Amino acid sequence: MTVPSVTYILRRLAQVITCEAGPYAGRVTPERLGIVEQGSIVVHRGRIAWVGPDRDLSAEWLRQDTVELDLSGHIALPGLIDPHTHLIYGGDRLNDWMERLRGRTYLEIAVQGGGIWKTVQDTRATPDEELKRLLELRLDRLFAFGVTTVEVKSGYGLSEAEEIRLLRCLQQVQATHPIGVMPTFLGAHAYPRDMDRAAYLDVLVQRLLPEVIRQGLSLSIDVFCDTGAFTVEETLYLLTIARQQGFVAIHLHADEMSPTGLLEAIDDWKNIYSVDHLNHMDARMARVLAETGVAAVLLPTTCFHLRLPTPPIQALLEAGVVVAIGSDHNPGTHPGLNPWYVFWLACVGWNLPVEQVLAGMTVQAAYGLRIHGQTGRIAPGLRADLVVVDVPHYGYLLYQWDSLPVRWVFKNGRPYQIRETAEIRYTWMSHEE
Repeated sequence: MTVPSVTYILRRLAQVITCEAGPYAGRVTPERLGIVEQGSIVVHRGRIAWVGPDRDLSAEWLRQDTVELDLSGHIALPGLIDPHTHLIYGGDRLNDWMERLRGRTYLEIAVQGGGIWKTVQDTRATPDEELKRLLELRLDRLFAFGVTTVEVKSGYGLSEAEEIRLLRCLQQVQATHPIGVMPTFLGAHAYPRDMDRAAYLDVLVQRLLPEVIRQGLSLSIDVFCDTGAFTVEETLYLLTIARQQGFVAIHLHADEMSPTGLLEAIDDWKNIYSVDHLNHMDARMARVLAETGVAAVLLPTTCFHLRLPTPPIQALLEAGVVVAIGSDHNPGTHPGLNPWYVFWLACVGWNLPVEQVLAGMTVQAAYGLRIHGQTGRIAPGLRADLVVVDVPHYGYLLYQWDSLPVRWVFKNGRPYQIRETAEIRYTWMSHEE
């Protein structure tokens, strides 16, 4: 995508939440957010050129070839970043939801033919063009709500051909959609029911891992280590092979459904960017995460919808871990697409301050993906990925989460105006010839 030649000046903002000093180890207070009252932002050639109080804006920027937006009464914040999603799939899992309301557990439903395997079957039966159309519709919604970067996992193919197909579809959509898509290979999501366990592990190691790297489909890998999925020993084996094959970003589904002991068994934390879920994590491991610089990605929607234990949040914060918040969008346990619901649930369900969650869904999430040097903050030199909301204070992000008037989303310096219609859409406001 070309770099915009137009310089945009966002003026008279009630607040600019910069998160400039992030990522933050441990607790995030209002003072750490880098809030500029009555601020302005200069966006030049796709990047943040200046941010500060409106009164300090240099007259050099106020020239004829700039576009000035008067945003009095609005706030600006870094574009939201979702570090954990399963957005590419076919079908739905409505029956899983209905069965859970009748008292059945996630694992019971999976044994009875629901769960991940149900989505694998539906996804395999969905043609490429339909998969891409569904993915684009989901990305459209996220973008209109203020998400500017999203990690998307494969994992609903569970065969060599199908996992490669999903990653290729992701790559094609990534090239055309304004949102930043970061693909992660999750072939180790579960074991397929149409293949022997040992045979599929061999496919992963001998064929899929090298093929994903060879085709340049992803440098990021995830493994679901839990009851009914991959064992601790299998996970450690896969990580060793993944490093050898050239994967540079490792994420782990860890201690979601049960205390697996995975974190305690890891002796090589190289390339492990994040550990996610952590509902059954031993709080004593918090210091290890802090010392190794591994992010904790917490997923409040799945925790709430599956009635799982709350992760040891206070231990993580007290130890100085970088705590990020993700949506875990998936058809089985959180099919929603409104990130502000995730924001609200993290605050209300876990009693976290707004500042902690705001950082967790921006700069902390960027750190979980190791892109905090590019985005997740409003600071000179970084990509101009930001959201403008028609509220006078960032507290409204929690207070009015279900009806937030997101007015503008800037991605790589391009402004997209969000219009409130029956179907939320975005349009690129072009000032270029």
